[in-house]
Amino acid sequence: MRWKSMLLTLFVLGVLVVSVPNYTGASGQNLVQMQGQVYTTSASGTAAKTRVQCGSNTCAQDGGCASCIWLHAATKQMNAQVVAIRCKTNAEVDRDGPHGFSKVVDCTTDNAWSVFDQPVVENFGYGGMQVTTVFRNRSHDRDRDAILEVDWR
Repeated sequence: MRWKSMLLTLFVLGVLVVSVPNYTGASGQNLVQMQGQVYTTSASGTAAKTRVQCGSNTCAQDGGCASCIWLHAATKQMNAQVVAIRCKTNAEVDRDGPHGFSKVVDCTTDNAWSVFDQPVVENFGYGGMQVTTVFRNRSHDRDRDAILEVDWR
């Protein structure tokens, strides 16, 4: 019986090890929680203000002016199914929420000079999956938090 408990612990740790690295290159971190049979992974970061008036969603790295961060939430669970995808930001029209306190927004709707790309679900060759999106901040005077949360079964 004890070996079954250790095996279950190793399996859970295996999911944690793959999901914990921060693939965004931003300052955020991925988290994993077990909620019954549903696992949640997340990726987060902060997109810097542009410092200039910006009317384009094209990232600065690609010749535009938007400050962009790439978010990747992954699981190595075999045959995982996406249960829910949530995009969160602290961006508000009149006054942004404080950093660390983000709200769920529609991923593809422009929200106070910022927008998420449509999340893309991809399969890995070994059976795992990842969901990716780009958060584009066009605000000239506000850094913006962005979080991608994915529930898996």
